[in-house]
Amino acid sequence: MIKAAHETGSLFISYSCTTYLAKKHITLAAANVITMNKLILFSLLTLLFFTDCRKPSDPPLLTSIITQGNWYVNLMKQNNVNQTAAYANWQFTFKADKGMIVTNGVDTYTGTWNEDEARDKFILNIASPEIELINISQEWDISLKTYGRVVFKDDNFNPAEELQFTKF
Repeated sequence: MIKAAHETGSLFISYSCTTYLAKKHITLAAANVITMNKLILFSLLTLLFFTDCRKPSDPPLLTSIITQGNWYVNLMKQNNVNQTAAYANWQFTFKADKGMIVTNGVDTYTGTWNEDEARDKFILNIASPEIELINISQEWDISLKTYGRVVFKDDNFNPAEELQFTKF
């Protein structure tokens, strides 16, 4: 509200106090909205910058995992019966040339292994008279590959058979 008055020959105009405060409030509210929008935009850009937008890579080849270090059987199931105890002392070393050494500290056997990438298979062939080593000398489906554990399942002849190696 604007008031005009004539006092001693001079004209003065005064703003109503409420009009001035209302305009000041609108100006501050608009500034806060702009600041908030900038903050949200900055947060989204920061999140986008630190988020990995690449598509997941293919899992590593079994060869690059299993040839690193020594392994032990942490699970062997045959017909859904846990046979892991029979493998308690066996240590497996898979070499890059597809050869392998299996030892229990007393007896040592050699064998071969192969990864069929196209069919996702792992083939074990251990030259041993030990029944537990004969039982795992076969073709397996590759079920899981991590740098500390690999899991194989029977290749459909006996779906209740599973072999897991864990790195020492």
